[in-house]
Amino acid sequence: MAKSDLIQKRGILFALQMKHFKDNIGKYAVMLELSDEQVAEQAADADYYYYVFMSHFMVQSQTRSWTALKESVRRGKESAQPVSPASFTLPDPVPPVAPGVERRFRKLVQLIKFKANYNVSIGIDLGIEAVDQVAPDLSIIQPKLTAIIKGDRVQLGWDWQGQRAYLDMCELQADRRDGKGFVTLTYTITPGYTDPTPFPDAPVKWLFRAIYRLNDAQVGRWSNTIGIIVSQ
Repeated sequence: MAKSDLIQKRGILFALQMKHFKDNIGKYAVMLELSDEQVAEQAADADYYYYVFMSHFMVQSQTRSWTALKESVRRGKESAQPVSPASFTLPDPVPPVAPGVERRFRKLVQLIKFKANYNVSIGIDLGIEAVDQVAPDLSIIQPKLTAIIKGDRVQLGWDWQGQRAYLDMCELQADRRDGKGFVTLTYTITPGYTDPTPFPDAPVKWLFRAIYRLNDAQVGRWSNTIGIIVSQ
């Protein structure tokens, strides 16, 4: 077993670590002799870094779709029907903070660990203690996908199965039974996704599948393929 680093190296895991700390430090602030200003500063850092990271991710995840559309429009066959990338909305902006959120977080964690009332149990609850981890077999890892109709949209369900530290994102694909086969629906890091595509007038069985990604490549196996009949 390998010990995880105290501060997460990958951007999304660091963003989640900061938010986890923010959400749990309140019950220990007095015991660890932290001022309201220290708690507020860390909360602001966590919120802003998460906002910046998620905005960057959402824009970056659209790059492949827009590149494919651009090439199809320019060089594709005349019979091809361009598929526009799904629309997306950036997170609501939050007040910016000064650069160096990791440096400030490391300093705060170090300060906390020197407090007389600090113990490992508190650190684990705050997400600042190393824990034993066993890496999964990335050749066989596989998402578990679900699909339900909610209102006039298909809602897809998936999660990390406890392996978030070893994966970057999940790729969701859809086959609308229009002759194009499976095409990428989205790349996401947030479990659960609502397909924004409006239902057709006539009933048709849409198919969905998912696969994890790491270092800009698919890893493991495709999920089970889910079929669901949709119509207006």
